[in-house]
Amino acid sequence: MSWRPGAAGSSITAKVSKIVPDPTAELDDTAGVLQLNNTSRASERSEGDNVIELTLPATPTHLGTARTLAAELATRLDFNLDEVDDLRMAVDEACATLVNLSIPSSMLSCVFTISETHLVVETRVTAAGDKQPAQDTFGWQVLMTLVDEVDAVLERSGGHGGSGLHRVGIRLSKKRTGAVSDR
Repeated sequence: MSWRPGAAGSSITAKVSKIVPDPTAELDDTAGVLQLNNTSRASERSEGDNVIELTLPATPTHLGTARTLAAELATRLDFNLDEVDDLRMAVDEACATLVNLSIPSSMLSCVFTISETHLVVETRVTAAGDKQPAQDTFGWQVLMTLVDEVDAVLERSGGHGGSGLHRVGIRLSKKRTGAVSDR
């Protein structure tokens, strides 16, 4: 079965945001900049960081969208060709790992936080039980090789009516070669 625009469960959304220090500050609507709603880890972001949130069905069919966006953003940040390819493969591996853990109707959330020196990608899905990405697999070793930092995330939640559903994720961070950071 191939994907068709408008097919059931084929919704893809993207939101571009910029951290704004003052909620009453003026926003440049013509550039597609929106104020970031309060999301998890917003406190870890710095003023001036750009945030792109991509939400798509957690199916293998849609992984290319996240992979392509990662490569495009890394290219725009002047990552070298090897770094672009490393990030593209890492996002693909992280998303594929999470798709395998997700419940059938889950949406894959990819939040790309862009700073002058780093690209951080936070991926999340809804999963049943306490499944967390296994850190003793070949895929995890690949992730650790491709990016500077990788973390597994398990957000236990009673918000799903006690159904045992939780948000699981993988957080990737890649620093541009030659970039000087004070973080």
